Amino acid sequence: MPQQGEKVVKSHRFLLSLLGAADPEVLHEWFNKLAVGGRAVDPLAPKPGGASDGQVVDRHGLHRLIGYEPER
Repeated sequence: MPQQGEKVVKSHRFLLSLLGAADPEVLHEWFNKLAVGGRAVDPLAPKPGGASDGQVVDRHGLHRLIGYEPER
């Protein structure tokens, strides 16, 4: 609950993006943990073009895009 004088910010259709933020193994772990109590919208998997990404909505309703480029 905001304190007196603090402003409240409301947002709709907010998407957090975690692209290349960690090693692929760590990103898969984050994705799987965020899906617990939430739902995977699109599995974290390779897509046409070579990159891997997926979308998950966590138990708090936050929509996240997680992905990475393959190592070359």
